[in-house]
Amino acid sequence: MIGRKWINLNSEKIEGIKKYLIQAGGIEETVYSASEIYRIKILNGKITCYKNGTLYTTCSDSKNPIINHIDEIAGSVFVEPSKEFLIGLDETGKGEVVGNIHIVGVLIPSILFQSLKDLVGIADTKKTHTYDYWNNLFNKISFFLKDGLKFVEEKISPSDADKYNLNKIMDVTYQKALVSLVKNIDVSKCRITIDNYGIGDTLKKFLDSLALQNAEIIVAPKSDDKYLEAKLASLIAKREREKIVKSINENPEYILSGLSIGSGNAGDKETINWLKIWYSSKKPWPWFIKKSFSTIRQIEGKKGKAKKLSYL
Repeated sequence: MIGRKWINLNSEKIEGIKKYLIQAGGIEETVYSASEIYRIKILNGKITCYKNGTLYTTCSDSKNPIINHIDEIAGSVFVEPSKEFLIGLDETGKGEVVGNIHIVGVLIPSILFQSLKDLVGIADTKKTHTYDYWNNLFNKISFFLKDGLKFVEEKISPSDADKYNLNKIMDVTYQKALVSLVKNIDVSKCRITIDNYGIGDTLKKFLDSLALQNAEIIVAPKSDDKYLEAKLASLIAKREREKIVKSINENPEYILSGLSIGSGNAGDKETINWLKIWYSSKKPWPWFIKKSFSTIRQIEGKKGKAKKLSYL
């Protein structure tokens, strides 16, 4: 795995890190874009600081004293444990035209916080990576299952995503995953963090009931940037989605004119070309296509939004 980053750095930390790097023998280089504050070459790598408060290095060696000192200046990327158990939930595939929506929940005993932070802190869940990238991380995470780490996965199929209001079915599915995680656990010892996709009354009421039992409830956008438990859930969800996409791409039944489905994202030209070729073949859409999505409706020449049920 290559690279390491720190996020949400304030100006004081940004300048403190720069001062340290120069003192440690770093050489400042010309920045490449208006989004960068500085670039510094040091040892066998480069460190780039961005105006959004992100610092990135091409070096991922956690034993490198320079990396360790940057950690000391930057402080923890993630909010430190406030409860004995950390529960995080996140999803992937909601916006993609291909595949299931994968919702994953994890339970982390707080004693594993530091080890897991060192392991997955550098992973960028906002970027597209291959299945092998996510699977490599997952295999390392799996080592901690024997120490009390747990995770559950729930899937929303494309047919259900087409049939029901998306946020409502996600509320129900998130709750199902959460119920599984808190079973046989004293919820008063849990911090529960959920990425805010626009949760509705169904899930809010359940979370309120857990809060009344003294669970700490956090619903926040981009929660995987600040909470390790949410990042771990996001990472595992990515792995599960890419496993399915990989199997589709490798299935000869779905190779058209030399094209595979690609990433499954509507912004992927390969995916769009594949969808157009499939539609022109007059064959029914395969199981993994979300037919209610505007991308598909445009290809079919349909106008407006698809009608969905607002209840389950």
